[in-house]
Amino acid sequence: MSSAITKSAWVNLYKQLQKEADKIPQYNYRAFYQRRIRDHFVANRSVSDVVQQKKLYEEGVQSLESLKRQVVFTRLYPHNKTVVEQKLGYWPKNERKCREKWYFLIETDGIFQKIEISSSNKPEVTI
Repeated sequence: MSSAITKSAWVNLYKQLQKEADKIPQYNYRAFYQRRIRDHFVANRSVSDVVQQKKLYEEGVQSLESLKRQVVFTRLYPHNKTVVEQKLGYWPKNERKCREKWYFLIETDGIFQKIEISSSNKPEVTI
C-alpha cells in the first residue's frame, strides 16, 4: 500500500502556488488566484483517502505548472492599470523592498496636496 502525501509536501506546494500567484502583475487576476488557491486547500483539508490525496496533489502540481505559464504570458503582454493600481501601485508584502513611495493627490480649493503613505502607515502631508 502506498503512503500518504506528507504535510510538508502540501505546505511546500501551497507556498509555491501562492508565490507564483503573487508574480501576476494584474491585481484582479492575482487576487483571484490567491483566493482560489486558499479556498481549494481549505475545502480539501479533511480528505484522508490516500488515493484521493495523491490525485489532489497531482492536480496541484499541474495547476502550479499552468500558473507558471500564465505568469510568463501575462508579463509578455502589458496591461492597462486599473484606477487602484495607478493611484496606489502594488504594495509589496515585504515593505523593505519597496523602492517607490506611494501617494494620493487630493485637491482642496484648487491646491493639490500630496499625501504619502510611509511604511509606518502614518500619512505624511506635503504641499
